Amino acid sequence: MIKDKVWIDKVVRIKNPVVLRQNTIRLDKSERISRFGDKVFNDFLKLLTQEDFIAYPETAPLIDKLCEHHKVKEKNIYLSPGTDAAIKSFFEMSVIPADQVLITTPSFPMYKVYAGLFGAKTVEVSYKEDLRFDYELMLDSISGKISLLILANPNSPIGDYLELECIEELVARADKYDIPVLIDEAYYEFSPGTAIGLIDKYENLGVSRTFSKAMGGAGIRVGYVIGSEKLIGKLAKWRLMYEVNQVGVKFAVYLLDHTDEILEYSKKTKEERELLVRLLTDSGYDVISSQCNWIHLHGKIQNHKLIETLNKYNVLFKSDSIIPYDNRKDWIRLTIGPGLSSTPYMLDILNRNY
Repeated sequence: MIKDKVWIDKVVRIKNPVVLRQNTIRLDKSERISRFGDKVFNDFLKLLTQEDFIAYPETAPLIDKLCEHHKVKEKNIYLSPGTDAAIKSFFEMSVIPADQVLITTPSFPMYKVYAGLFGAKTVEVSYKEDLRFDYELMLDSISGKISLLILANPNSPIGDYLELECIEELVARADKYDIPVLIDEAYYEFSPGTAIGLIDKYENLGVSRTFSKAMGGAGIRVGYVIGSEKLIGKLAKWRLMYEVNQVGVKFAVYLLDHTDEILEYSKKTKEERELLVRLLTDSGYDVISSQCNWIHLHGKIQNHKLIETLNKYNVLFKSDSIIPYDNRKDWIRLTIGPGLSSTPYMLDILNRNY
């Protein structure tokens, strides 16, 4: 019989659905929605050798490239197989059973999953009814009872962005109590700014990034944290022997060598986001914009027709009670990318060709 830690039995995990997504239009997981140019991608494939599969990975080229990209030192970088694993490392570093972890709700669900797995209690700051973040309540919730503060900025699923001066005030308050702070910047490329500039000022701060969203590398599972030397030194004790795979290392380095491609994609995505918000609103939909690469929409009394249209075109999307304080349980969240407004399914939606 397996001897469990009693708190683990309370954790409920939802199994990922077995769906072959390759032959669908994937607007459900905030990935890059268009392919890289043939030349860009084929040039990368030419860099791969058998050694990348036979030998254990060598991460130094990626760490060097990240240092160059962010103008930081090696001691400020922590690699992980996706930011999901980096988040787990923060729990490993900071949390023991009965500790308290400060988060917002709703937010990335893995924060609560890890809290449960480590036997911790989440102190959750809810959004207001107008979907504004209760910043003052979050600030007031920081005390010596808190062991870890995690804040996604921008935050999913709401999509709001907290200004840098507010982030700094939260980090400074947490620093007084020696509380580690993780700012999860998975959607940084679509938002107004970053907290990375604060790491030299606050030893308790770490900022996580991913190659899964704007960078277009969700399949390679590469993420990282940038933080103070003190914080990264502690975090590194939980480092895997080989943090990321060699193909992931090479593709991540390649992407960082082609930031013009990423910047152009991000720029066009933000432009498309604003265009679609306007077009959908003009077409009579309820729309909630974001500082991420997605929007929420609802077709009001004809929402079922909207869902039928997406299904007809084999479009994957998110739909749930993800917007607080709303009795509609089927808001649609669609990932945005360049040219989305001119696709056949979106034209049908905009013209209400149900």
